[in-house]
Amino acid sequence: MVEGLLTSEVPILGTTVQPQLPYFILHAPPGDGSTAEFQETKTVCREMVQSAATDNSSSGYVDVKVGVAGSVGFIATVNFEFSVTVGASAGGGEMSINTVGNQTCLTVTEGFQTPPGGEDVFVGYGTDLAYGVTSEVRIDSTCQAYLHPVGLAYMPIGQPRQFYYTKSEILDQIAQQQLIVDDTTLSVRARNDAQNQVDVWNKVLALNDANINNPNNVQIGAVSYGTVPSSQESSITVTETASIEYEQYVDYSASLDVVVEVGGSGVSGGYEYRGSQRYGKIENQSQELTKIVRYTLSDDDPGDLFNINIFRDPMFGTPVFRTAAGTKSSCPYQGGYQRDQPKLKHDGTFDNHIALLGAPIGSSATFKVDICNESNEARTYNLKLNAQSNLNGAVVSAAGVPLNGNDLGQSFTVPANSCVQDLVVEVKQLSANSPLAYPNLELFLYAPCEENIQSNVFASVFFGNATSTDETQGTLSKVALFPNPASDIVNIAFELAEPAPVRLEVRDLLGRLLMTGFDENRPAGTHQTLLNVSQLPGGMYILGIQSGAAQMTQKLIVQR
Repeated sequence: MVEGLLTSEVPILGTTVQPQLPYFILHAPPGDGSTAEFQETKTVCREMVQSAATDNSSSGYVDVKVGVAGSVGFIATVNFEFSVTVGASAGGGEMSINTVGNQTCLTVTEGFQTPPGGEDVFVGYGTDLAYGVTSEVRIDSTCQAYLHPVGLAYMPIGQPRQFYYTKSEILDQIAQQQLIVDDTTLSVRARNDAQNQVDVWNKVLALNDANINNPNNVQIGAVSYGTVPSSQESSITVTETASIEYEQYVDYSASLDVVVEVGGSGVSGGYEYRGSQRYGKIENQSQELTKIVRYTLSDDDPGDLFNINIFRDPMFGTPVFRTAAGTKSSCPYQGGYQRDQPKLKHDGTFDNHIALLGAPIGSSATFKVDICNESNEARTYNLKLNAQSNLNGAVVSAAGVPLNGNDLGQSFTVPANSCVQDLVVEVKQLSANSPLAYPNLELFLYAPCEENIQSNVFASVFFGNATSTDETQGTLSKVALFPNPASDIVNIAFELAEPAPVRLEVRDLLGRLLMTGFDENRPAGTHQTLLNVSQLPGGMYILGIQSGAAQMTQKLIVQR
């Protein structure tokens, strides 16, 4: 009697969904005119193993010799073969991924590239899998032979779910899959499959960041460029093998007891078991043949300069680009010295909040801001009103120019390390019937070519005797203070329409933050809390109560 792995037919027990996994990652170089390209008619092959074996399996990668055996199962001695065609959704190109045994080859019939100044491109696929359990003959202590399950074997079925995604598109996929995970009306299998894909996408992005920033990466070049393009080619080699592990969900049935024995973990309505895709070395390719990546480096913004060190991605073999000393960039900022550095300040204070109380009804309230440039070169910035902060419709002007209807804002060119000081901002009611309270009006100063590089200030303006917003704002309503004036303890009463965290702030009339308080969560209903103001000097203050996006304010008077 001979012990060992059986090579006879393996019955199909069921099907499962393999998450989408990347085969290839093309890294984007910095510079808004830069691209990396997988050149046309090129092929690269590497060792690849996809395993449905679990940690408890002693047989390891059983599945690499799995093929179809008619309609009854599959045989563990037939070479594993699979092919998928991927059409690039951006950047052109079409590619095919072919797997035979342990070797997987990527062939590009037309070149594809990263978007100019864009993001890394991830290429790969996922499949539905038929699975079964492989067994081996063992001899017990009485010399009797028996079959012992040792691992999971599988074969792909149906059409592959191929992809060509940038990082932003993967983040969109995570958001879409999370909606499925959170939908309790869907089946357990659908939700688990979606959760497994979310987990894989997060692992892929984390692993990509780790590969890019790996301090042991091999440097393969260095280059400097600006508006004059530089083009080079690179081979693809890998310096280390790595794996991406994933979970697969299988529907519950009585026949799956053996799957659980091999290594499944029970979940409601079914089981999950761990799979892995191992990325190995490049196969049978000379350095010259693997020169399949061309990268063009440039930036069209005068004054931008990129000093780049080029490294090898240790797992996928493609070039990785890192900015070095002397780099300066803008529009967009991509590392090195940030050429756009706007700073907006209230004149005479470092706090970004101020409050203006008691403006006569029908008149205007004014305050001053300083528009500053903290860059070492002159830059142009736009001053803009955040329309979402002005839902009550105040008329807001800067230096006499209305900000309400200007989508881009008012433009200012500021010398290096300087400020345009004492810019007058005016706030008026739209009409005599307009609201009297305009809390948290937001002004922000931003680089016109990259709005997320910005600096902001807030102003709360109240006309007449107004000291708060309308009776209800979002989930927050009916704010009251008593006693007011107060000398030590103030009672604060308010209502919440739904459970929410609540934050309290006390500021002086220049907007400086003096006191804060925070409750992690309060249930819906009427609430009362106490505030000790005994340490505050006598005078007038603004008490703010915030719950989520809702904020209401009240005038607080402290007597001494």
